[in-house]
Amino acid sequence: MTDDVFLEPILPVEVVSSWYLRGDVGYRAYTGPDASYQPALGGTLGYYDQDLDDAWLVGFGLGYKFNEWFRTDVTVDYAAPSDFGGRIACIACPGLPYTLESGRISAWTVMANAYIDLGNWAGLTPYVGGGIGAANLRLSDYTGYNPPFLAATGRFGADADAWNFAWSATAGASYDLTSNLLLDVNYRYLAMGDVSTVDQIGGRIAIDDVNSHEFRVGLRYLIY
Repeated sequence: MTDDVFLEPILPVEVVSSWYLRGDVGYRAYTGPDASYQPALGGTLGYYDQDLDDAWLVGFGLGYKFNEWFRTDVTVDYAAPSDFGGRIACIACPGLPYTLESGRISAWTVMANAYIDLGNWAGLTPYVGGGIGAANLRLSDYTGYNPPFLAATGRFGADADAWNFAWSATAGASYDLTSNLLLDVNYRYLAMGDVSTVDQIGGRIAIDDVNSHEFRVGLRYLIY
């Protein structure tokens, strides 16, 4: 009898790497962006009481899980148009001493993300991550007028869009629904840059530092 009889069988090594698909829906709460108006004759007027309403978003992506600790994905997200509003002081205006400014902002983002999974406990995996990419901000339906006069008597900004560098920071957790389907819940901070337009009298409208807090839920499907 040889020693080979007593050798333990070689067990297969578990493969933890895989491609995955993801889909997300979420709620985006914008932080108050900075905004300014530069008249054609020069100078800069700051907005006050400016606000950008919250919006719903949807996203999808393709990722790769390298091992039990590290994964990456590329995601595309769209946030529905959100109402922007603010005021500009106007002492010389014939009505009230300000103008009412309003418009709508929507956003597309394309992000390359990386995550560190922090271990699995009974199917629950917390993680942290971040991403860089590009954001397309679209500004539309912009008007500015002096109440109580009608908006039709005011200024109108041309529809415009801008591509900007974007970055994000994420924290969340996934839960194993099955061996290859995960529920993902996460928070993401996203910085998307600026967008501007010009009105019919040559004034420049700039909306800067469009950033948001996002609360997202989605599914990840592992493709072995």
